[in-house]
Amino acid sequence: MFKKIQGLLNSHRDDLIVRKAMKYPTFDRFHRALDKFNQCETLRDWLQSDFLDLYHDPQGFYFEALIYFGFDWERLDREMGKCKELLKYSREIARYVFVETPCIRAVGRGFNLMARAYFQGSLRRKKWIYLLQSGDRFAQKTLSEVLKEYKKIIQKHYKESDGVISESFEILGYRAEILGRVCRFDCDGKFLGFLNCAIDYEDRRPLFAKVQKKLKNTSIQAMIKKIKNYDSWCVKREIELFVRCDDLKEWLSLTQAEFTEVRDCLYVRFCDILLGEEESAMNELLSYRSLCKRVRKFSSVIEVVTQRGLSEALRGVNIDEVRDLDRLREIALDRRDFYNKPKDEILEECKEMMRSHFVRNDGKLGLFGEIKGYKVKIRGEVVSVGKDEICS
Repeated sequence: MFKKIQGLLNSHRDDLIVRKAMKYPTFDRFHRALDKFNQCETLRDWLQSDFLDLYHDPQGFYFEALIYFGFDWERLDREMGKCKELLKYSREIARYVFVETPCIRAVGRGFNLMARAYFQGSLRRKKWIYLLQSGDRFAQKTLSEVLKEYKKIIQKHYKESDGVISESFEILGYRAEILGRVCRFDCDGKFLGFLNCAIDYEDRRPLFAKVQKKLKNTSIQAMIKKIKNYDSWCVKREIELFVRCDDLKEWLSLTQAEFTEVRDCLYVRFCDILLGEEESAMNELLSYRSLCKRVRKFSSVIEVVTQRGLSEALRGVNIDEVRDLDRLREIALDRRDFYNKPKDEILEECKEMMRSHFVRNDGKLGLFGEIKGYKVKIRGEVVSVGKDEICS
């Protein structure tokens, strides 16, 4: 980790934003500190060096760079373990703990504005546990050991407060900021993961609504770069559908796209990238697991069986038109029309759509020639319907 931070700082040696992030007022002072930093080979060497200026000691300089550039938690934990006797207490490691509670906006209703502001302010102050007086307990600690100290603090606070604040607001969890990363804990002090938000930002809306809001304010191209292993045009279409839906169930039920069978995986990726809520997304999907299974067992389209296949029909056709041309052999379905219906009833409704399609096209489908029949997957089974059965 030390070498990686060295490389990043050197590649941004003349970057104004990096200089300000490192708290240096001039490039001359920043370069002098960086030159000293480059003389060391390991974190131990740096912490034992005689570096000191008006802005940082060795540990403060390194921690400031970690906060700006980011870091791998496991690698940094191992690196700190090799020289933990040299580590001092730092406000970047432990400053305060934030207590999660239900929304407090309704506090003080019925009172005048001044009284209401007083009640809300009093409650907000109780949501912070300041650690500056007990900073020594975080000295000479690796990241994993710091988490254990937080666990002790949280367990003690929860026990002493009987799980509530101001005798009416239930404690839902705790948060702490470690090297710029907001860590979330449950009421027993168990580390749950990282949050991509300010330490005191509390949004009680459903997870779907929070992700939807983030997606609306995020560049689609930026999301495409972060979501790998999927075609970019498909990701774009899914995001456009996602932001128009009212809830998760509606989005999972849509059929007019290519990702119908992996939407649950996509939802987890959205939550992880935008909010760092991968585990919460997986837990939420448990309540829709029957829908996710039904989605995989029920085709999103009726396939049209034609006289000529795709390769034969494409002779002399521009290759850029292939994708749109192949969709002519599909009839889009909406799974929401088939909820709680038996297989026979679903098949009859599909046959009606097939008949309508056959009559509308006079039994022919352009370059593909004569329509021979149709196929649809229902409850995991592919059902074929011939032309004779449609016309009878």
